[in-house]
This record gives sequence, C-alpha cells and structure tokens, in this order.
Amino acid sequence: MAKTRPGKKDIDSYIIKGTNKIVKAGDCILMRPSDTSKPPYVARVEKIEQDNRKIVRVRERSSRLP
Repeated sequence: MAKTRPGKKDIDSYIIKGTNKIVKAGDCILMRPSDTSKPPYVARVEKIEQDNRKIVRVRERSSRLP
C-alpha cells in the first residue's frame, strides 16, 4: 500500500529572513524574478502554505507593471 503524505497547512503570516518584514495574505508585494532581464512585478499574496518539512510556499496573483 502506498504511503500518504501529510497535507499542507495554511499559515497566517511569514517573516522574511534578513529583513524581519511580516507578509500576510492580502498584502501586495514587489517580486523580482531571478532572471534580471525580466522586469519586477507587483503581486497580491493569496495564500501562504507550509508543508511537513517546514517549506513555505506563497500563492500569489500577479499583475505586471506598465
């Protein structure tokens, strides 16, 4: 029988390492892509998830700057 993975849990906020800024669902953030040829864009945080290995993922809705 296959092993099942524990599910992800939603967390209320996340502290960005190095800056000590708190990000919550509903906040607007400036995202900078790792590819420097692409421009930065504004995104709204929809959900912050954490899995059983303490890996945090942010689901966002992006909107490009003109």
